[in-house]
Amino acid sequence: MFYGEEFLQTYALFEKSLPLFAVGGTFLASHAEPFEAYTEEDLIETRHRGDVVLGLTWTDNGAAENGSVHALLQHFLPKVQNPVYFGGHRPVTGHYHLRAEGKYIQIHNPDAQSVALVPCDRNFDPETDFITI
Repeated sequence: MFYGEEFLQTYALFEKSLPLFAVGGTFLASHAEPFEAYTEEDLIETRHRGDVVLGLTWTDNGAAENGSVHALLQHFLPKVQNPVYFGGHRPVTGHYHLRAEGKYIQIHNPDAQSVALVPCDRNFDPETDFITI
């Protein structure tokens, strides 16, 4: 209504270019807590699977299947000690909120504008590895 059709179309293209699921050296990430433990094939075909897109972007707090975060971490990062899964979507107070027995780090506080700096030489520490921009 305020931005105009050209901006909205350009922004929609930008959003569609972003990954829905990411694998780092010691972490996984998606927009929201994964609704279930998706298979590798599910994740590769995500753009053609509305249920997977929904499960990576809009999962409500407490709605994810038990063990989904742990299963994905174990599948994609089996040799990493203490891997973590980052996501956001639902607002938190402070820099982060821990879910899934401390393995899912929820980082969406629009007022704090926190950024997680994931080190490559050690495990992520939520107490020291956040900065505010």
